[in-house]
Amino acid sequence: MVSQLDIFPTRLSYNQMTGHLLEWSTNLMFSALDLSYNHITGPLPKWSANLMFSRPDLSYNHITGPLPEWSANLTISKVGLSHNQITGPLPHMFINCSYLDLSHNLISGSLPTDIGIMYQVDTLFLNDNLISGTLPSSLCDMELFDLNLANNSLSGIIPDYWKGSLSFLTLSFNKLSGVIPSSLGSLPYLTTLHLNGNHLNGELPQALEYCTSLVILDLGENNLSGSIPTWFDESFRSLLILRLRENKFVGNIPPQLCSLSKLKILDMAVNNLTGMIPRCLGNMSSMINLNQSNSYGSVVITPIQDIISLSFRGYAHLNLSQNDLMGQIPKENQIQTLDDPSIYAGNPLLCGDLLRKKCLSAETPQSQKIPHPKDTHEEDKFDRTLFYAIVMLGFAIGFWGFFSVLQFKKEWRQAYFSFADQAAHKAFVAIVVKVAKLKRMRLSRST
Repeated sequence: MVSQLDIFPTRLSYNQMTGHLLEWSTNLMFSALDLSYNHITGPLPKWSANLMFSRPDLSYNHITGPLPEWSANLTISKVGLSHNQITGPLPHMFINCSYLDLSHNLISGSLPTDIGIMYQVDTLFLNDNLISGTLPSSLCDMELFDLNLANNSLSGIIPDYWKGSLSFLTLSFNKLSGVIPSSLGSLPYLTTLHLNGNHLNGELPQALEYCTSLVILDLGENNLSGSIPTWFDESFRSLLILRLRENKFVGNIPPQLCSLSKLKILDMAVNNLTGMIPRCLGNMSSMINLNQSNSYGSVVITPIQDIISLSFRGYAHLNLSQNDLMGQIPKENQIQTLDDPSIYAGNPLLCGDLLRKKCLSAETPQSQKIPHPKDTHEEDKFDRTLFYAIVMLGFAIGFWGFFSVLQFKKEWRQAYFSFADQAAHKAFVAIVVKVAKLKRMRLSRST
């Protein structure tokens, strides 16, 4: 059982400790209290204002019950309570700390509307809980550096008041809807943006082109539409992962993507992209085969966390499957190392050796010689002359062929002229009748 302690740094992690936490002493002072990775059970004791905690870490235990009310005068710099079984809603927390990790618990209810009063918190982890409701706009008032609310049941729109020095924003795997807010473009230090696994719609906002510090942009598994923006260019010098899979993007793959020199993960599978794969994708030196054998064995791509870790090991991936792309798969340089046919699957009009489907042209077209203007003029003149000659020849053959048959076939000749006489007679009668009607109408109007 963990009893009252009155000592300075206390590191007791990984010690198989059991039992409940007793009430803290009112004059207790810790520079660090590390009780993580034990078997501590029961609820958290009440934390009074006289406690001087610097870095209490109780993560990876079996703590249950709700969170206690925390006093505004409680002095804590970092709180770690992740990976427990803490339940109930979030209390109105006036806690003054810079780091608060309550992830991987059973916290439910909605986020407090006044959560923005925790102005000193710059790192807030509430991911992997049961939190529901909407995102309060006061979140945007916090001077956050890292915000993670992934894997909850949050719904509604994303607030459009973001500002400050937010660098890491993770809202993935919720039920958020609406468009991506344009105010995200006012976050110049934004490094990772995870909005995947929601119900977001609309086109990518133009304002995102100002987020040039991005290393990871994951917008997969949404209902985003429109074309892939052309502003993904060389200004995104640090972008390693661009994940747009399972959306409703249309149009061509913009060649500007080829200027993302450090890109390791490009996943645009399961969209409605059309056109040909830009040949310049084969010149992206950072793109290699993620599924090749390596010292860690065969790699299977599943969650984004694995993709991130693999990308930093030097492995990369391309996925263009389940689209409407067409033409030959480029053969240039680096793209030849991507020898997994599944990355092109579901594109019935694609062809190439990798898919064991021959293209209409067996060889890749070579760069054409630019013709001289004089040569082009002479070729046009020859083509025009040949065209007129063919037209005249066709007319002559048709004309003389028709009348030659009439000359030698008496029955055909009689039938043709009889038909011509009847047609002329009918036309004459129709004209006479029409003229008579017009005269009659004019006379009736004059009387």
